[in-house]
Amino acid sequence: MGAVLSLGLCTILALGGHGVAVATPTDTVPTATRVQTRAKVEALLTTYSKALGFRKWYRSADEPFDVLAFYDRGLKYASRLEVVIVVSRQNTVGIRVFPHWNGPGPGDFIDLDNVRDAPGLMQRALQLSSENFMFWAVDGSHHMFAAYTITLESGFPDAAVRVVLESVPLVDDSVGDLLRFAF
Repeated sequence: MGAVLSLGLCTILALGGHGVAVATPTDTVPTATRVQTRAKVEALLTTYSKALGFRKWYRSADEPFDVLAFYDRGLKYASRLEVVIVVSRQNTVGIRVFPHWNGPGPGDFIDLDNVRDAPGLMQRALQLSSENFMFWAVDGSHHMFAAYTITLESGFPDAAVRVVLESVPLVDDSVGDLLRFAF
């Protein structure tokens, strides 16, 4: 119980608690570099998306440096996995996997505001983060996602991005583990 309380306190502080300075995003790479990186991500998806089992991919209409792909082949727990590949202002490629759920409960995502046992869910997600290839997190809308971040100091790592994309289907087992806390 103390660990969950500590996690809650850390979360409150990290989200801008009293006296905490909140940094604003700054560009560490020029926009042209981000455009080139996005083009490399899209080229990789064009080459490998069908072989990796992705149904389709496209550039986000809302976020110009986000590329979205969907995976739904042979999933046992999630109805589909939405993959958001973010080319960040800090010269990283973030791969975020949002499980979609068509079972009981409101909405399409695992949303912390609408689960049965939020502390249990968060605790299990932290355990899975230490056990699995990808870590678990929550976005600003309180939707849970699995993620992996790759830095680009040495150039664009085609093989590393492909390995992470090959690991996307493995998220489904963790979804099954997390759903017991959700509904």
